[in-house]
This record gives sequence, structure tokens and C-alpha cells, in this order.
Amino acid sequence: MDPFPIRRSWLYRLTIPWLWLAVALVSWRYPGDEYGLFVIANGLPGAWLSLWLHFSGSPDDIFPTVLAVSGGSVFVVAWVMDRLRVPSWLLLTLWLTGAIVLFKMAYDPFESHARAMAKNGSLTAYVSAASNLGLFLACIGAVMLTGGYRIAIRSLAARPQVNRTPLTSIQSAPSRRDTASS
Repeated sequence: MDPFPIRRSWLYRLTIPWLWLAVALVSWRYPGDEYGLFVIANGLPGAWLSLWLHFSGSPDDIFPTVLAVSGGSVFVVAWVMDRLRVPSWLLLTLWLTGAIVLFKMAYDPFESHARAMAKNGSLTAYVSAASNLGLFLACIGAVMLTGGYRIAIRSLAARPQVNRTPLTSIQSAPSRRDTASS
């Protein structure tokens, strides 16, 4: 019996969008100052939507659409990850590194913890925003690194092999002097 019942080819398609959505809902509850952290962290995957639709109105009207489109974008990236068979260690490394760096970038500009909390409300806002943005950027980075690696391996394997004579056969061949004197 398989200890991991999810087919490997569906692993990212089943886990990444649901994980992203769960953290997005937490981020919706703790959005930061005027939904700033929420928009940056959860709106990036669906930012391409703003090229065609011009939103006006309250954030409650805009965010469900942005979340739906962003979730679709995350699913597409997860599908590509499954097709490329991105190693899970690479994704986890990129995600944790990215989330820590993004958290520090958002939290460190403030002189104190009290000022950071006064700006964005809670530590949960910082953690959820850094986690979701880190997850999406890690997925994009993992796709780019894995895809680049696969392309490089295939191009190196497809190169024609140069037929070179071994060094020992060159040394044992008669030299010009030997052939000219005879």
C-alpha cells in the first residue's frame, strides 16, 4: 500500500492552491493597514487582471474577484510545477527563505514592535502576507530553476560528441622527420 495516497503528478495541484487560499483567508481577516499587506501578498498572482478590468468601489467588491483570479493563477503555476516534477525540497527551501526575507522587509523598517503593530494591526498580518507572497514567488522561482535545469540537461545531452583520437595514438604515429628521412 502506498504510504502517500496522493498521486505524485497531482501533489502540487492539490496542495498549493488550498494552502494559498487558507493563508489568503487569514490575511483577509488580518489585512494590515488599509488592506495594504493583503493586496500586495494576495493580489500579485491576479495582478494581470487589472490590465483589463478597472475596479472602482469598496475593497469588499474587488477582493473576491481578485482572490478568485489569483487562486486560478496559483493553480496554473501548481499545474506547471506538477508537469515539471519540481522537487519538494527546492520549493520548501525557496518558500521558507522567501517568507523570512519578506517578513523582515515588512517588519524591520519600524523602530519598535509597538509601531509595527500600530501600522498593520497584528503580527498575523505580517506573517500571513509574507507567507503567501513567499509561496507564490517560491513557486515561480521553482518553476524557473527546474525548467532551466531541465533545458540545460537536455541541451547538453543533445550536443554531438566530438570524436577525438586518444593522446597515445598521436604519440605512436610517425613524426614528419621520420617520414621525410625515409
